[in-house]
Amino acid sequence: MRNRALHDALRDFALEAAAALTNDVRAGAELPFDVLEQPGAGAILYRYRPLTGAFIEERWEALRALPSADAAAAALGSGAAAYLRVQGAEGADAEPALRAMLDRLYEDSHEFDFPEERFERVYAEVEATLLEGSQHLTFIVPIYGLRLETAHVPLGDGLQLAAGEVIDAPAEAVWFEGSGEPACVAMLECDISPDESLPLADAREDFDRVLGAMRLFQPGALALSPVAWVRADMGPWRQVTLGPGGRARGEDWVLPA
Repeated sequence: MRNRALHDALRDFALEAAAALTNDVRAGAELPFDVLEQPGAGAILYRYRPLTGAFIEERWEALRALPSADAAAAALGSGAAAYLRVQGAEGADAEPALRAMLDRLYEDSHEFDFPEERFERVYAEVEATLLEGSQHLTFIVPIYGLRLETAHVPLGDGLQLAAGEVIDAPAEAVWFEGSGEPACVAMLECDISPDESLPLADAREDFDRVLGAMRLFQPGALALSPVAWVRADMGPWRQVTLGPGGRARGEDWVLPA
């Protein structure tokens, strides 16, 4: 820990929030759940996920009025934008960053007792985000019609083609609706400073350049998905609109081993 004042301010807010949320549950408030399908090559599995983020959002007006909230927001200050990006959100205000911290603190949790060990891990993420001089971004976009006979095809400049099932990627990017086969994707990795905006236009240009080179290399039907997924450092994946896309028509574009 390098910033004791920030640590104590965020901990005070998290403690007060934990007490408020726990009191609501004890008073009869119900934590909603979602049923998720986990697609794969075999049978579909189901799991229940507590919607703690929605529960917190419904009570945010009361949480932001807690005595410790203003001090926590002031301590976080200009680091809010960098932390929000790591958590897969946009903005530069401290309040959304505090809410994102609570979401992270109670992610997949069934109760709101204050989790001391998890708080220390979450705080370490906050502090690392604020102290790092850059953030590592990963973009993933499915390519319709692409088939690879190798798991990874490095292209240089942070770009690669990859079989979706062998990389750390969100299921929605790998398993198309109604398809029993995992998608192949283009992946871009780059570093930006915490105060830079998300370089979506640059990412789209790089993916278009890859697609153009593939079409020149050999014939076959290829198309980029209109949506991509991005995350900062090891934060959650966030879906973003990449631009016009389409569906591949004709024979698949196959890259042999």
